[in-house]
Amino acid sequence: MKIGIDATLFAEEHFTGISRCVDEVLKVWIKEKKDAEFYLFFCNKRPINIKRDWPENWHLIGTDAPFNKTKLWKLFVLPKEIKKYKIDIFWGPNYYIPNKIKDVRMFVSVYDLAMFRIHGISKASTLIKHKLFLKKNCKDSDKIITISEATARDIEEIFGINPGKIGISYCGIDKNVSQRKIEEAEIRDELRIDSPFFLFIGTIEPRKNIETIIKAFDYYRKKYKTEAKLVLAGGKGWNDEGIYQVLENSRNKKDILLPGYISDEERAYLLDNCEGFLYPSLYEGFGLPILEAFKFGKPVVTASVSSMPEVGGDAAFYVENPKDYKGIAGYMDRIIHSSDSELEELKNNMKNQLDRFSWEKNAEEIWNMMTKE
Repeated sequence: MKIGIDATLFAEEHFTGISRCVDEVLKVWIKEKKDAEFYLFFCNKRPINIKRDWPENWHLIGTDAPFNKTKLWKLFVLPKEIKKYKIDIFWGPNYYIPNKIKDVRMFVSVYDLAMFRIHGISKASTLIKHKLFLKKNCKDSDKIITISEATARDIEEIFGINPGKIGISYCGIDKNVSQRKIEEAEIRDELRIDSPFFLFIGTIEPRKNIETIIKAFDYYRKKYKTEAKLVLAGGKGWNDEGIYQVLENSRNKKDILLPGYISDEERAYLLDNCEGFLYPSLYEGFGLPILEAFKFGKPVVTASVSSMPEVGGDAAFYVENPKDYKGIAGYMDRIIHSSDSELEELKNNMKNQLDRFSWEKNAEEIWNMMTKE
């Protein structure tokens, strides 16, 4: 059996979101799927950025694009490569599959349709592209793979897709935490914060609702007379000017740290040392950072919208309205003043919730969707 995969999402310098999730699935397949041949297709203009020793049954296929355009590569070169290597099953893990090819089963992954639900959280060009092509990709695919019941409902409602054509497999989480590795890691001095702090990790963009987090922090500092700090960790995203303006106007801006993109070691260090994790996103297809905070036993404040309740279960604190900065601030104070018994109960809930998710389960479910139906 020959499995083709669109690997263009691995061209970024740093893996975030979708690329991280797909890479975890590939790691499992590398260990467990020895009898299939895998072909990772990418455009030479943007070579993939995965540093590992690939087994003999994994093949990296880089080809040139017409006029050096990646979009043209997907339209005209990728289908030819699929035919050339006689692919049996093709997986588009990032919203895209080429036009139907005879005797090739096609599967497309759709992580969320936030831009169809919330105005102004994506580039107009991205929205237009999805309106033009994503519905067709969903209808052309043999099955749509998604990561939450919330996104499955959106696919059904927005695109009019039969729910029987949609398969759901939750993302996973690596539950192991090495305290020694965290303690020995090289951490920037600016991140070694000697006072209580709350943490957000994610791309600095409108969808993540960071303006509300800053407002909640200002309200929390004023009402509860605390010296806690706030860390907003993540790379710059699209349309982030308004976020930085709110930050500039904050009365507590000197106590708000923006370290930019953080390494895996710094991520673990911050999660291990924060008081609580703030993630009141406007919309998430899954919300993996919630589970990452649970892994470190940290209370999470999120919003009861889209997939977040599926991921957080009874182990998180929820505001009904993501813009409710006073409610977020109230939960921040509750986290600080929770009794040992309350925190212990919350941590037990976190452990139970974490047990529902694993990359091995996610990888096997996707494999079964593609090969056994």
